[in-house]
Amino acid sequence: MIWGANVGSAVYQDMDFANTTWTCWASWPNGAVRRRFSEDELSNNHLLADRPHVQQAILRARPGDQVRLRGYLAEYRNPANGFFRGTSTSRRDRGNGACETVYVEHFEVVREANSGWRRLFAISRWLAPLSLIGFVTLLLITPVRRSVLR
Repeated sequence: MIWGANVGSAVYQDMDFANTTWTCWASWPNGAVRRRFSEDELSNNHLLADRPHVQQAILRARPGDQVRLRGYLAEYRNPANGFFRGTSTSRRDRGNGACETVYVEHFEVVREANSGWRRLFAISRWLAPLSLIGFVTLLLITPVRRSVLR
């Protein structure tokens, strides 16, 4: 998640972001963009929720969406395999372990990103197979015309 000056200045639009299972990566094309970006206004969040409606709300969020969440920092462990995940309590830390583990009590998408493109994509997911079915149907029922040699 990014916020504050990173959003206000739109510097994130000049950057690339990627993630792996536990890590968020931000990269910039040059030093000027790097100086405009505040790492203190970027967080790699691990979200925990045990209420189905909160889980569903989190899963509906997409990259670029503006979201609001309420919860508290948490840590958890799996006694079966000894796994433990803590949480950062500072915005100034970096690297492995600098992420926040948040137990989420409330989550909402305030504003969807690219809503027009998302709608178009959803429509095209239905139209593409229907178009294929229509094409194959017409191919099968249209009579074949033999060319006449004169």
